[in-house]
Amino acid sequence: MLNNYNSSQPESQSRQDLQDCCPPASDRGRQTWKALIFVAIVAAAGVVLAHSLVKKSDAMAEAALWGPELDSLASLDEVATEVDAVFILIAGKNQQDAQTLVGEIEAATKNIRSRGNQISAFRLKEDAADYENMAEQFSVPTVMAMVKGLGYSAVSGQITEANLLDAFTTALQAPAGCCPPGTDPSVCDTMGCGPSDPK
Repeated sequence: MLNNYNSSQPESQSRQDLQDCCPPASDRGRQTWKALIFVAIVAAAGVVLAHSLVKKSDAMAEAALWGPELDSLASLDEVATEVDAVFILIAGKNQQDAQTLVGEIEAATKNIRSRGNQISAFRLKEDAADYENMAEQFSVPTVMAMVKGLGYSAVSGQITEANLLDAFTTALQAPAGCCPPGTDPSVCDTMGCGPSDPK
């Protein structure tokens, strides 16, 4: 009875079932290519997303190099509590931001951070209480390197990464408890550097 049932199926129906079950080799090849293309598209999307995240991360890291603009040097006591040293940009009045200067400061800051030192950069506002005094002492633009508890050194004229690193090193070498010759006492007090206590 079973044999009769099997033999009663049309030959064309058997071929159709075989085709539905097992597609031709050409169809399998097309499916493989579609799968590979899909995987490639997903991988490319992943690379683009990762690149975007890295760029955003780098942008945030660069932004973190700079603290808020300073209303006075004394405000460093509030905004620079997490760092041991600072670069302070004192730009000329009505002078447009010079990207070259900013780039040199950022390069020096990154270099110093790579050595394990905590340092940030700030800009003294043109209407800050200390601006006129600082502009009289130094030609602007000037960048000051200040190290908490030690001293400071100023760079004017050729403000380059190398010169800023030299200024940072000079500020590090200033003896604790006293300020370099000619230093404004208010500047020294800001970074914890003041005259030695009288004996």
